[in-house]
Amino acid sequence: MSEEGIGQEERTLQYMQDYYQNQYMVLQQSMENASHALSEMRETLEAINNAQMISGKEMLSSIGAGMLVKTNTGETDSIMTEVGGGFYIEKDIEEAKLYISKSIASQENLIKKLSEGIERVKRAIIDTAAKLDNL
Repeated sequence: MSEEGIGQEERTLQYMQDYYQNQYMVLQQSMENASHALSEMRETLEAINNAQMISGKEMLSSIGAGMLVKTNTGETDSIMTEVGGGFYIEKDIEEAKLYISKSIASQENLIKKLSEGIERVKRAIIDTAAKLDNL
């Protein structure tokens, strides 16, 4: 192969290497975000499972911007669930458990797919680096 052809192939491989590195960083950030969301969902499920323990008791409730207010809970036979767009619907405890359990399963599936994507990109980075070394 000519000197010019080798230079072009090297630039192409370097471009691919940079592309894969960027993809890897994006996937890693997505994995961190998904893992954080999964952690919150699991905490929510635990709170739903313990909802009867706080029924009729004083607690701290967030009012935003890191501020809390003391409140008294009423009966906890239902939970308000956000469904998107700032809208909430009321669900009984069992419906709420099922809803968050499905969300957890969906999030776990997303994490699995992200993990597989990260592994594919890692292999591509290694393959491209090997090709660059061979030039």
